[in-house]
Amino acid sequence: MIGTILDASPDVDKYRVYVFEDESDASLMASRDATPKLSTWRPIRVRTFDEKGGKRKPIADISGMVGLTLFSERAYEVTHPLLKGCGEFLPFICGSQRLWGFNVTRLIDCLDENASELVRFPSTGRVMDVRTYVFQDVGDLGVCIFGIPQFKGIRTYSTEATRDLFTDHGLTGMSFRKLR
Repeated sequence: MIGTILDASPDVDKYRVYVFEDESDASLMASRDATPKLSTWRPIRVRTFDEKGGKRKPIADISGMVGLTLFSERAYEVTHPLLKGCGEFLPFICGSQRLWGFNVTRLIDCLDENASELVRFPSTGRVMDVRTYVFQDVGDLGVCIFGIPQFKGIRTYSTEATRDLFTDHGLTGMSFRKLR
């Protein structure tokens, strides 16, 4: 039986996010298609983003950025050994700090499209959104962050074991929402 699947995404409401220092670098993340990028990647400079007039949010171990989830050096050291089979860590630089963008490359075809409540694009029939998730049994995934073919690397999912790893090490910034 498949374990609980969670939506895994940075908590951008509670913590600061990052943006590219040079907007032209944003094109590097335009093709979020779960394909490896490390072999042609170069470290990208980013900066924290504060909303004008808003309260300055704290910086987390895991942060949001358009197209990617960024891990602090500490989060990278804790998670890298267990997540490297699910994706790749791409180097980023923020001032003197090293960050690691996690590019999900593991896709698991586990969404039961017939039993799930889906919203489709009228023109193509592709899945636009999922209102109610129903997953097929894929066995025990252990510690894993993954994508599903319907969304490639755009949306990320995880297991309870992954959430527990983050919680047990006191890593901040990642939000886990139960889908099933």
